[in-house]
Amino acid sequence: MASLLSLPRELRNLIYQASLVSLDIIDISEVNIEMRPLNPDLKLNVRRTWQGEIEDPEDETILYPMAMTYQMSFPSRDENLGLNLFLANRQIYNESRQVFYEQNRFRFSEYYLTGIPACLAFLQDRPPGSLRYIRDVQLDIGRYLTLPGWHHIPMRFWRPLCDQLTQHLSLRSLGLSIYTYGPDVRQNPWRTGYNSWKRHEDWDDNPDTHDWVHELLRITGLEKVTVSLQNCRSKAENDAFLDLLRSNMVKRDEHGAITGSFTSEVLCPDTNAEMPTAGEEIFFKIYSVL
Repeated sequence: MASLLSLPRELRNLIYQASLVSLDIIDISEVNIEMRPLNPDLKLNVRRTWQGEIEDPEDETILYPMAMTYQMSFPSRDENLGLNLFLANRQIYNESRQVFYEQNRFRFSEYYLTGIPACLAFLQDRPPGSLRYIRDVQLDIGRYLTLPGWHHIPMRFWRPLCDQLTQHLSLRSLGLSIYTYGPDVRQNPWRTGYNSWKRHEDWDDNPDTHDWVHELLRITGLEKVTVSLQNCRSKAENDAFLDLLRSNMVKRDEHGAITGSFTSEVLCPDTNAEMPTAGEEIFFKIYSVL
C-alpha cells in the first residue's frame, strides 16, 4: 500500500472512485434470516438484526414475527466493489470511505414491504465519521396498498430513522417512494381524508397517518427532493400534500426563496382500485404491477 500512498491525493481519489463508486444505485433491503437465502458473504455478527413481521401469504392481515437483517438486493453488479480498501490502513480507510459514502446513492426498498427498518439498521451500523459523508438516500415508505387502519408505517423504526437523517447525515438529495397514505393537509387539523371516497369507521383520524408525516417534515434544507406518490386520491389532496413537502423540505436562500429542486409524480398502483366518488377531479397514471 506504500505505492498507493506515494501517489498524489487527486490520483488516489480517482482510484477510490474506480474501485468504490457504483454505476448504479446501491440497493439495500431487509431480508428474512430464517427463510430467505442470504448473500454467502453476509456477516451477521457485524450486522444489526431486528424483529420484523411477514404477512401470511393466504391472509395478509395476519403477521408473523421474523428475525430480519439487511443486505444488498442485487449484489452481482456491485460484488466487485473494492471494499477491501477499507482494511488497508487507517489513512486509506479514511480517504476511501469519504469517496464511497459521498459519491454513491443508497436506496432502501423491498417490494410489498418497506425500506425503513433496513435503512435504520444500515445507518446505525455505520460509524459517525462515515454517516456525515452520506449525501443521497432513496427510501420506500409504507407497505404496498396497506389499508390506513393498519400500522402501515413502523413508527418504532421511523422515528429513530428520522433522527438519523436529520442529526447525523449531511443529506443533499432524498428520494421518496410513498406507498401509503398521508393525512389530508388541506384541513386543520389534518384529517386522513379516506372518507372522501371510502367508508370505514377505523379509517378516519388514525394517528399513524399524521405522525409519520410530522416526522418526515423534520428533514429540511435539501438540494433535491424526488417524490413518487402511489395512491389513487384526488388531485387536490395530492397537490396539497406535495406542496407541504416542497415547502418544508427543500432548501431556501436567506430571503426564504426555494432554491432546491423538487420533482414529483402520482401513480395509481392498482388499475382495479375503487376510484374516488363521482365529481372529484382525478389525476393519476396507470401503473401495472406484474
